[in-house]
Amino acid sequence: MKVTAVIGANFGDEGKGLLTDYLCAGHPRSLVIRYNGGAQAGHTVVTPEGHRHVFSHIGSGALVGADTYLSQFFIVNPLLWAREFKELKGKTQNIFIHPDALLSTPYDMLFNRALEKSRGSNRHGSCGLGINETVRRCEGLYRTTVDDMSYVSNLAGVKDYFVDRAKIYGIDLDSIPEWNSLTLWKDFLFQCKELSEQYELKILEKEIKTKYNNIVFEGAQGLLLDQDNFEYAPFITSTKTGITNVEILCKEMGLGNDLEAIYVTRSYMTRHGPGPLPLEDKTLLFFDQTNRFNNWQRKLRFGRLDFQSLCERVAKDAKLMNLKPSLAITCLDQHPCGPVPTDEFKNLYCSYGPTRNHVRNL
Repeated sequence: MKVTAVIGANFGDEGKGLLTDYLCAGHPRSLVIRYNGGAQAGHTVVTPEGHRHVFSHIGSGALVGADTYLSQFFIVNPLLWAREFKELKGKTQNIFIHPDALLSTPYDMLFNRALEKSRGSNRHGSCGLGINETVRRCEGLYRTTVDDMSYVSNLAGVKDYFVDRAKIYGIDLDSIPEWNSLTLWKDFLFQCKELSEQYELKILEKEIKTKYNNIVFEGAQGLLLDQDNFEYAPFITSTKTGITNVEILCKEMGLGNDLEAIYVTRSYMTRHGPGPLPLEDKTLLFFDQTNRFNNWQRKLRFGRLDFQSLCERVAKDAKLMNLKPSLAITCLDQHPCGPVPTDEFKNLYCSYGPTRNHVRNL
């Protein structure tokens, strides 16, 4: 059995979708495990035939036949799930979701956007999808999981949580568009029902060793956005972006430590919106169809790649499982990079274009 973890090395947007698609191609018994984050992921896959999809929930190996498992560390958003499921038009394979995966609601998204707007020029940076609000809410009495989708009463109490939270930040809930929309609430409940018919609620553990021969842990965001990277707070995410969750899942599934951890970077640095960007270079400009300007993430910023700091943070993360890391460098067709310290890595993957056919294992 081949087991691989795909981990962002920087601030996200490194090419994790491309590498996941590459690793699943040619393996008919593949399973992609989403081990962190949620619908804010924008993992782009372009097939050699030109079909393009930006994955948010479904594993990025779906176009080559891989099944998807959303672990207990994933955040499910029924409204955004419905949009992606419709876009894929039957190209999804078997989908399994851990019953303890957190469930995001429209109110998490609406309050997230109102709070970010209230910060004015001091925005923290957000996708506007309520990830941080969902995580915070679920730390207390108002926790919602995928297993709650059949219990409307559990979901109806979510709005009560935001009454006190709004007072803390001086936000008038009634001024938020759609906050009191009955149509939005009914649409959310309908999509919860639809979602329950499109997946299997199941805890996958040791049986995966007999069902699959290729397992890919697909991460979201990157090491520099990890929730414990206090150096960059508050411009970070509410999730473990490194190998921590992978280690937990490997133990639960009986996979041990026999895996390859591939840390992904572009040949340059990127970052959305506010927050530190080491070696930012405003003369670097690259077209990115996925990461266009929007009201929440704002524009995509660029910088030069510092291999020394990259090697240090990658080695530190991989050490948690006593692994020698591998490195994947994407976008080499857009921008060259300096000499790679190959002795630091188990394997080196280089991509010179947007599809799996452009990836080389050197």
